[in-house]
Amino acid sequence: TIQEEEKDTEQQRMLCAVTRCIAQAEIHSEHPLARAIVRYATEVLQIVLDPVETAEAEASFDSVAGRGISCVMGSHEVLVGNAAWMMDNGSYLSPRVLSTAAQLAGQGKTTIFVSQGGRALAAFALADTLKPEALRVVSKLKAMHITPVMLSGDAQVTAEAIAHQCGIDQVFAGVLPHEKVAKIVSLQSVVTQDSEEEEEEQQQQQQQAEAEADSAQNERKRSEERRVG
Repeated sequence: TIQEEEKDTEQQRMLCAVTRCIAQAEIHSEHPLARAIVRYATEVLQIVLDPVETAEAEASFDSVAGRGISCVMGSHEVLVGNAAWMMDNGSYLSPRVLSTAAQLAGQGKTTIFVSQGGRALAAFALADTLKPEALRVVSKLKAMHITPVMLSGDAQVTAEAIAHQCGIDQVFAGVLPHEKVAKIVSLQSVVTQDSEEEEEEQQQQQQQAEAEADSAQNERKRSEERRVG
C-alpha cells in the first residue's frame, strides 16, 4: 500500500541520516569496527558525507579505548560506543534497548550505540566473521597440547559466543587494549610456573624411582651374601 511504502521510505531516510551521523563521527577513528561502519555508509548505502560536519567532527574528536568516541556536530555532542560509554556520558538507554543488546551479545554480536545531545538515536549490531581455518587451527593447537586462550574487549557473553564457534574454552572478556599485554605476561607466568612445578614433580618421581631401584639392588646383594655365608 501507499502508506506502507511511505513508512518504508521514512525508515530508510532515518537509517541513512543516522548512519551518516555515525560515519562522519567515526571516519577519524582507527578502530576496525569504525572503519566497517564508514565503509557500510559510503559503499553500501552510498551516503555522501557532509564535508563541513566531517571537519567539525574532526576538530572536536576524542576517543577512549574500549569505550567509544565523542565529537561535536551542529552544536550537538555525538557519542558512539558501548553501553558503558553512553551511561558514563549521561545518555539514557531504555531497558528494551539493553535487553535487545543482551540478546545480540548471545549471538556473538557487539552492539554499538549512538546518541546526539544526550538522546539515544540508534543501535548497530556488528559481528566478527571467523576465518574458515579458525576451527582447524584451534583443533591442531589442542592436539599439540597447547591450550588456546581468547582475550577480547567485548562483553563476556559476546566473547564466549565467538569462542564457542572456534572451540576455545578459556575466555577473558572486557580486556582493554592497554591491558592485553599485561594479561598475556600474566598467563605466560602461570604457564611457566606450571611447567616448573611439573618438571620438579617429574624430577622427584625420577629420584624416587632411582632410590627404589638402589634399594632393590642392595637387597639383592644382601640376599646373595647371606646365601654365600
